[in-house]
Order: sequence, then C-alpha cells, then structure tokens
Amino acid sequence: MPRPLPLPLLATLGLATALISTSQGVEEPQPFAINCKACHILDQALVGPSLVELSKIYKGKPEEFLKWTRAPGKKRPKMIQMPSMAHVSDQDINTIYTYIVAATKGVTEKKSKNGDPFANHPHTTRRPRVQRTFLPNTGPASLYVALPGEAKLNLVWDTTLCRLRYITEGEHDDWPYLRSNGNAFATVGKSLYTEEKRPFFSTSEDQTTTFKGYRINSDGLPTFIYTIGPIEFVETITGSDKAIIRTISIKGDHELIDFETATSAPLSPVLGLSGKDGFTITHTKK
Repeated sequence: MPRPLPLPLLATLGLATALISTSQGVEEPQPFAINCKACHILDQALVGPSLVELSKIYKGKPEEFLKWTRAPGKKRPKMIQMPSMAHVSDQDINTIYTYIVAATKGVTEKKSKNGDPFANHPHTTRRPRVQRTFLPNTGPASLYVALPGEAKLNLVWDTTLCRLRYITEGEHDDWPYLRSNGNAFATVGKSLYTEEKRPFFSTSEDQTTTFKGYRINSDGLPTFIYTIGPIEFVETITGSDKAIIRTISIKGDHELIDFETATSAPLSPVLGLSGKDGFTITHTKK
C-alpha cells in the first residue's frame, strides 16, 4: 500500500531541490528549505505547483497565503493534496511568502515535459547528494544519502525514528513515485543491509526520540542531530567505495549498554569505541 504524504514535509537535496536561479540574488531562507523545497521548485510544476505559479496566485495576498498553508484543500486533480503547514509559525510562513514573491520576479514558467524530466539532471545523478523522497520499507520522513564513488553505495536514514534503516547499492529512481501521483515508491537499488533496530541503547528512562535537523558538511554528506530522551546524538556520515562510517558523538549523561549486529548481511556493522563521548559504526563492503 502506498503511504500518505507525511506531516510535516522535510527538505530534500536532490531531485526536488532544483536551485533557485542565482541571478535573482535572493537567498533561500531555512523555513522554505525545510518545509517547501521537497515539492516546489522555481519555474516548473513538480510534486506541487511552481513558485512562479504560487506567486501569481498569492502576490499581494499574504493573508490568503497564510490561510491556505494552515488548511489546504485539493485544487489540482493530477497533484497530491498539500499537507497542512500548521506546525510552521506565522513568522516563518511570512518569510516563505516574501521569498517566493522575490525569487520569482521576472521568471517565466516552463512547461512540463512528458517522461522523466530529471533523468539526467545533475541533482539526480551527482554523488554525494542527500535527497528527501518516498522510499519503501521505511518511515515517510526518510532521507536518501548517495555516497561518493563508483560502487554507488547509499543509505536511507529515517528522521522520525532517528536511525539508519537500510543500505543499498546502485542508483535510486524517483520517477515511479512522481509519475504515479504518490501511489508508488522510489526505487533504491540492491539491498545490502537492513538495520531492524537501533544497535545501541541508553539507560535513560525517557526514550522519546526527537529529530533536531541535519547539516551538509564540506564533503557533501550529512550530519544528523537528534535526541533520545535527555541525550543528544550527533551522527556524521562518511563513505567511499569500500565502507560507510557513522561517527556518533554523545552529549548528556549516558551509558551505552548493548550493541547488536547481523553478521549475515554484506555490510554488517562493526562497533568501534572511541571513548565515553562517542563511537563509530563501520559498514565494510566485502
């Protein structure tokens, strides 16, 4: 069964992040990157209408724009209904609105082409990249991380559970999801490893998991920041043709009490302790 569109949407780097033209001289604000960029690009309809079309509809109507984001309906039969952005503050919605109007000034809408318009686009083929999309066998708020190298290793990281879900080999393809209007998943290549549960544990009674966001490092790969109860984890991903390394630093009172591996998988993890404030998990390609 296809999954519903998540609430809230998280940002993606990749297919659904076509860059705003630098000629506009408008800096993209973080509220847009986090909440809108997964579905809306500058001058062409994708999962949702383009920024150009949104600007035409709502220019000079910030109150209507705010009202729509709070309780959106379904306007276009060939597009997925937008989820409510009720989790976004009025101030951030106003920032998004101002950005859309400024970024689209003088920009013309492009007609959508038949077939996959992004098949050879650098945002869908370059490595490394981080992309938000809808993937099989994981939560609706997951990120696809394409690692550098000819081996084309990838990992899928779930921002709801705040943990790795699986590792694959090969290129992913978003077009099955997009052309089906949300009734299919993207394909993700050959499965190499599935992590059924988090391989490390905290003794804290509070096991509430909260995603705090992520940043893209100078190597183009992500660092995820999340908490489990009162403890903050900062998980950095690095990779090559031969290995994926997850470096995890820990802040707060804690004690790691267990670590489990699945030795039958081609990329089974190996724990490397580096002190009480952090450790590494390495997946080596055999």
